[in-house]
Order: sequence, then structure tokens, then C-alpha cells
Amino acid sequence: METVQAIKDKVVVKKVISFAEKNYSDVVADVIKVGFNLPLRISDILSLKSDDVDLHQNTIKFKASKTGKSDTFEMTDTLKKLLTNRLEVAKGKGHTHLFTSDSNRSGGVDKPISRQQIAKVLQEVSRVVGVHIGTHSFRKTWGYNYYSLTGNIAMVQRILQHRSNAETLRYIGIEQEDINNALKLVEIY
Repeated sequence: METVQAIKDKVVVKKVISFAEKNYSDVVADVIKVGFNLPLRISDILSLKSDDVDLHQNTIKFKASKTGKSDTFEMTDTLKKLLTNRLEVAKGKGHTHLFTSDSNRSGGVDKPISRQQIAKVLQEVSRVVGVHIGTHSFRKTWGYNYYSLTGNIAMVQRILQHRSNAETLRYIGIEQEDINNALKLVEIY
């Protein structure tokens, strides 16, 4: 399995989303949009249920499948809009999962679409957009962008539930080029 990186160019993120919206179902496009807006693993996104979203408190709660740690995040306006729509769709179908399949093969079962299905979509998107991405690209992209805006690696580490700053820096793809660019910003003498 080839390692994927964060998407460091927001124009590329917009191309990925646009391609998904034009070529795939709403549920697939929504998974991708939520993926870029919520720093969770794809398995945790796909397992989200109606009860995990509290529109009145403006929060989303989850239990990380990998670590078993529970957490609650406040939703951004974009995320709230996306999840409000998914809640309406789920309610209309009588489902508890937010990202159920629309295909005839699923038979209307209240079961989320698979990680493999999203990975397959991202493989096609990668070929079209020209950037190698996968399901981990969502979290990595979110972490990279937050770090780029704030420089707060401790917060990225906490949000991604990593054990060390070094692990987080590797994960979000802070490379020598990024370090050199940061050093060029500060010229004291």
C-alpha cells in the first residue's frame, strides 16, 4: 500500500470535491466533503450515526475506532450544513447511519458505505486530478492546514490523538521544504 500525503493546495481539494459531486452519488460526495472538514479516520466518519450529531449544541461526538478514545467536536458552519443534510436523508430512509448506500445492491439496509468504496473513488479522483490521494488524505489535509494556519503542533497532535509531536509532523507531511519556507519568514538581522 502506497503512502498518501496531505493535499497542501486548497485548489486541488476543491477539484477533488467538484469531481466527486459531478461523478458520484450525493452520499459519496458528502463523505469526501465531511472528510476534509472533520479530522477523523474514514472508519469513524462512516460509522457516524444520527445520535452522534447534536444540532442544538452544535457538536458531533465519536469514539475513535483505533484508540477507543471518545471525543466531542464543535461543528463549523460548513460541517453543520453537511451533517444537517445527512440527518434529513437518514431520517427520510429510516436509517441511523449518516452515510448509507444509495445503490440497489444495498437493499435499503441501514449500513454505511464501505471504506473500500471510498478508497476506490479516491483512486479514480487521483488519476483525474493528478495527485495521489487516499482515505488518510482527509485527516492529513486537515492537520496540515490547521498547522499551516496556526503553527500549533500540540493542538494538531491532540485532535488527531497522536502520541508525539514528531509523529504528528510526519503524519501531516511537514517536510524540509516547509521548514525552509518557515525559516525564510523570520529575518531578525
